Amino acid sequence: MKKSLGLALLALACGTRSAAPSAAPPAPAAPAAPAPPSLAEAEPNDAPAQAQPVSSTIRVQGDLHPVQPASRPDEDWYAIRPGGDGKTPATADLRAELLPPAGVRFSLEVYDRDLNKLLSLPCSAGAGCLVPGIRVRGQAFLRVFSPTGATGTYALDVRLSPPDLDAEAEPNDRPVDATPLPLDHPLHGTIGTPADEDWYVLDLAPDGGAPLAPPPSPATATRPGAVLPIPNATTALVPSPALGKPPPGAQATAAPAAAPNPEVQPSAILQLQLSGVPGLRLGLRIFDQDQRPLLSTESRQPGDPIELRDLALFPTSRALYLLVESAPIHGKRPAAPGSPYTLAVHRDPAPADFEAEPNDTPELATPISAKRVGYLAPRGDVDYYRVHVTAPSLLHARVSGLDRVDAELSVVDPPDPTAGRGKAREKLLWKANEGGPHEPEVIPAVALPPGDHYVKVEAAAHQVGAHWVRDQDNETDPYELDVTLSPDDGNFEKEPNGDARNATPVRMGETVRGYAFPAKDVDVYRLDLSSQPVGVGVVLRLQGVPKTPLVLELRGPLAGPPGPRLDDAPLVNTSDHGRAGHPEEIHAKLTPGVWLFVVRPSPEGRVPGQPGGDPDAPYALSIASE
Repeated sequence: MKKSLGLALLALACGTRSAAPSAAPPAPAAPAAPAPPSLAEAEPNDAPAQAQPVSSTIRVQGDLHPVQPASRPDEDWYAIRPGGDGKTPATADLRAELLPPAGVRFSLEVYDRDLNKLLSLPCSAGAGCLVPGIRVRGQAFLRVFSPTGATGTYALDVRLSPPDLDAEAEPNDRPVDATPLPLDHPLHGTIGTPADEDWYVLDLAPDGGAPLAPPPSPATATRPGAVLPIPNATTALVPSPALGKPPPGAQATAAPAAAPNPEVQPSAILQLQLSGVPGLRLGLRIFDQDQRPLLSTESRQPGDPIELRDLALFPTSRALYLLVESAPIHGKRPAAPGSPYTLAVHRDPAPADFEAEPNDTPELATPISAKRVGYLAPRGDVDYYRVHVTAPSLLHARVSGLDRVDAELSVVDPPDPTAGRGKAREKLLWKANEGGPHEPEVIPAVALPPGDHYVKVEAAAHQVGAHWVRDQDNETDPYELDVTLSPDDGNFEKEPNGDARNATPVRMGETVRGYAFPAKDVDVYRLDLSSQPVGVGVVLRLQGVPKTPLVLELRGPLAGPPGPRLDDAPLVNTSDHGRAGHPEEIHAKLTPGVWLFVVRPSPEGRVPGQPGGDPDAPYALSIASE
């Protein structure tokens, strides 16, 4: 699913050196659009039954005049009849603009043929109001009135045109009126009012594959695997966090009944592209066939597009609903009736190792046993992967580096279901955030008991000014997550073990392994010789690791119960050659008591540009009698 890069070829015209460059002929001026015919308002037209008929593009010159009694102000109704009689099964796109007089505010309402109100727009002098393209099937009604009873003349422009099959079909403010959206067939729409909601439905075959909607025309179809070109879209696609409230008709629950089963392999992966609109932050919400929420996001800045590359389709997927709306800017939802957006969806076969979005919660986690590929996008995306363990195991996890994103990798257990409301938080077992953008993150080894555990990939929090935010994403480059499970035979360090209190216990004759990572990692081992009647000679041998020098320390004996401070155990001996891969060794006679062995990366021996620890190769520490 890599983006293909188009190569633009520039043709250069060659001429003689002595020839002067000829001036390009001026482009012919575009012919001015003819003014629409004018129509005078005809009273009485104060009710739908008296509505003045309009059957073609025209400008109506109207007047809201005083009416007696004053409690019944004037209102003007117009019947839009593309077929002329209101019964012909003609379909047209209606666009209307009302221009009230200076200093007066009028309103314009649109009704369908059954007098169901479709929208209501306030109109002010100088700005007017613009009705977005509404699909008229037989007949529609316009009502011009003043909510305050004001009077004055107005101009009403009514434009009728053949239906635009590449545009949304208004009204589509409800799921039941959703505009069908074929695959690989971009549709455009407009946010005509601050409250405008544009619903689309993507019909799917029972296997989540081919669409049931009519196929696109050859002019708009794309080849399989192509990324759809979207007007106003750029490579810097930067979506943002989820919107808050669910739309009317959608019942949000903690665990939606229609949530995809993580055990089932997706049958397809959808790419969704929504172009930006100048001055607007667009919101995009996605629902399943039962209108239960699956995913929600919004553009980061006004004019930014939104792109999703990894929405999973499962064999049980029958349809998807998509909602496009205006997201708040400083608490208000602006509109842009004259600036269209473009929405397109493309389907690819689901790779066997691809993540399955949505997987932003442990309940929807993607199963992983070895490797997965995914995208950390849109902004605020969190990817959970479930690791099932049948016996005590050690988990090694690594996520590849991402351009423009400082990734964070962690291992968590789900919240305690018995905890009170607001107190249930997932239990963090290990977190890795050692590198920056484009650098991998590694969790060397986490001991896991039998059961389900979760690996989480997300953007790390970083400071911007006075605020800490998780606002990084990369919708063009996938990451790779690799996990390895190995048996926990009891001879591996148990993190955290960075102080005497949490030291990993060892015995004479044992060899234990561990990772010297990250750079400030400290691994403490405890040898209890309290039951020995006399001192004993020991040899400590530490096998080096390839990427960084290691330090081996002998401390003790402890004078009291173990605490958090290593300095409570006096330093007896150190082995530190300062060379990566070099073994370290200490010979000593230990009296009865509790002794500590410490392994850590050597800060003094670190080579500039080299890592401060080694997350890929474990060291081995052996304790033998001498």
